[in-house]
Amino acid sequence: MNSLPVDATGPHGSFTGGGYKDAWHEVHPAKDGFTASQDASRTNVPSELDHR
Repeated sequence: MNSLPVDATGPHGSFTGGGYKDAWHEVHPAKDGFTASQDASRTNVPSELDHR
């Protein structure tokens, strides 16, 4: 979803506003949900995303 949990108007807000829960946040409320191996801008090609 590539938006912060505090982004109420972005994808995360739409997701949680629709009644869905962020499973990572439910299990690990004090930890960031990193986009593992991906560049911080998430624009690297090819993508290196392979796990959370």
